[in-house]
Amino acid sequence: MTAIAPDWEALLQSDAAVLAEQLLTAERSARSQRPQVSAEALEGVWQLQAVLNKTGRLQRWPSFLPATLEYRWTEAESGQITNQVCLAALRFCFQGPCQFETGRNLLWFDFEQWQLAWGDRLLLQGRLRRSAPAALRDRLQQRPRPKLPFFHYFSVTPNAIAARGRGGGVALWLRSSR
Repeated sequence: MTAIAPDWEALLQSDAAVLAEQLLTAERSARSQRPQVSAEALEGVWQLQAVLNKTGRLQRWPSFLPATLEYRWTEAESGQITNQVCLAALRFCFQGPCQFETGRNLLWFDFEQWQLAWGDRLLLQGRLRRSAPAALRDRLQQRPRPKLPFFHYFSVTPNAIAARGRGGGVALWLRSSR
């Protein structure tokens, strides 16, 4: 867990400008304090609440279109990531390996497969690459770093996580009860 831990649930009820400023303030504080996050603190299912784009515009994620992020660790800092968006019973998800870089609070990931389902019924699925991909761990050893997506976590509490992604946006998730 980090020392950068505002009451995100309460802030989600506030004005968008206040929430956006708190996200940026927490990120700045994390840069100077360098709090340590563990991979275990990220494990579980998280529901997206808000996204702050590169230009500073905050968008609250609509509740009728739940988006979740799930981490399951198979080794100390390596595991699986699932990103899912639902519209009623229709589910669209991406899955792939992830690896957490302790000390830098970076979570590298690479979606390798996708699925479209209606309830528990799988409708379509596929791979995102035509050739056999190298193991994520092997790709992370390459220098310069491959163009993999990542999240840089700057606030992690038992109920909320906040991170900046490779694309430059900031996202805030709350722990899901699912």
